[in-house]
Amino acid sequence: MTLPAVEESGHNGEVNPIRLKVFLEEMRENGYDVDRAVKSLSAEQAVVLQHTNEGWIPFQNEISVIRAICNYLSSWALLAKVGNECLYSALLSLMPELPRKISLQEMVYRLPSVIALFATHLQVRFKVSEQGNTFYAAFSSVDGNISDVDVLFLTGLVRGYFQFFSLVPQKLEILNCPPLPESASFNFPKHEDFAENHDLFRIGLTFATDKREIIAGKKEALDTYDSFVQAVMRRSSELLQAKRELLTAVEYLNMANLELEKEINANKKELKMARNIQKGFVPARIPDWKGLQFWIKFYPLQEVSGDFYDFFPMGSEKLGLLVADVSGHGVPAALISAIAKLSFNNHRLDSPAQVFSNVNLDMLRYVKREGYLTAFYMIIDSQYNITYSVAAAPRPMLLRARTGEIEILPGSGTLLGMFPDAGESYLDQRTHLEPGDKIFIFTDGLTEAQDVNGGDLDENILAGFIKETLTMGVQESSEHVMDRYNEFMLGSSSKDDLTVITLMLSKDADNFDNLVEKRSRHRIMGN
Repeated sequence: MTLPAVEESGHNGEVNPIRLKVFLEEMRENGYDVDRAVKSLSAEQAVVLQHTNEGWIPFQNEISVIRAICNYLSSWALLAKVGNECLYSALLSLMPELPRKISLQEMVYRLPSVIALFATHLQVRFKVSEQGNTFYAAFSSVDGNISDVDVLFLTGLVRGYFQFFSLVPQKLEILNCPPLPESASFNFPKHEDFAENHDLFRIGLTFATDKREIIAGKKEALDTYDSFVQAVMRRSSELLQAKRELLTAVEYLNMANLELEKEINANKKELKMARNIQKGFVPARIPDWKGLQFWIKFYPLQEVSGDFYDFFPMGSEKLGLLVADVSGHGVPAALISAIAKLSFNNHRLDSPAQVFSNVNLDMLRYVKREGYLTAFYMIIDSQYNITYSVAAAPRPMLLRARTGEIEILPGSGTLLGMFPDAGESYLDQRTHLEPGDKIFIFTDGLTEAQDVNGGDLDENILAGFIKETLTMGVQESSEHVMDRYNEFMLGSSSKDDLTVITLMLSKDADNFDNLVEKRSRHRIMGN
């Protein structure tokens, strides 16, 4: 499986807010009065901070906030440390197919995928010297003007990247760089031909080895893939001295033991960091599509969740919708869900059953039966015909607007990631939506809930809740079902992640194209 680049996710020219959050945390830990600095921000800049939990944000907005705070508190020197702190999250892109041995050139060329996890507005080009041991990296921005914030962030990221893999360059020189604030700490020596350049940040890295030499650790650390992970953990502990890097590396490859699991649960800061990263994988909302409206209820049991969902535009006439539940909770489940999400993104086929078959093989290959997932995947076309498949997930409920009756969508495929021949169990099923119809898709956190007396919220009870929403809109229907769930659970606590996605075909769907055309004409006339 080839993992998709971040640019393909629709975040071009945006940054992961994790960079801004780490910056604020580092300032607090270093004694800066962050609250005072935040109060000094403009109204527009303050709004950026309010949206850091809603996914990627425009890079100009983030840079404006960081620059204002740095100027106010003279905290420019911390930006390089932020780049180093953020480095660990890049293992998510490096480790799925990390080879047992790798050339220096391959390691250098992996750097852009690491940077893309945090900022899609940055572009990197490489040039290799004739001797093969010097690499020239040119960093630029999509707006043609690389910022001082990005330069300092990249400085820390590049340092940490090569230190992490024991590849400290013999020489690292700056060839081009924009002017930096006086308070910024910048320890790279300048090349003899150094020039100030607002459009480019260019550095040269010279290594003791040439590009043809294979980089390998001790033989014991390369005998198996598992021992390589242990070597990564040791290197992380030595260089970064933080549990965040150690714990997530272990959990990503399902190597955590019980003691490590306890440490993760005890460290709220690490879990919050993982939660922020996961938010980049899960869309905050699903936009309306051709008369279809969506409403999401997403409740992780812990800071991070094993439940996830996504939507996949398939041209202009089809839309894919996925709801999945990874076994377990917390960081292990969240990291397995990241692998599964990338796999689903790679297999955009017209047959949900074939998608499940391909994802099942990917999970067997990368997760090694250390975890599995259940899922419901559907594809709906512009005529509201639905093709779907079920992989051991709770069966969605379809409320017919015309009759007020509930249809439980059939399907019984097996778990994803447990059995090599599971592909035979997945079947494509079909149904059709009429105006006003609603589908409720949910994970077992809903149907396996128990009240204070141990009674189950079974399909019959849930169907009764859903029938009560017959005359309601999509948001009101979703809120009503959750209100009834909370009444049922009164006095008891949830024991699982919970996701409910409600979709409704507008009662005006038959006239949808005409309505869109009228609105377009109205906007034109209004202009």
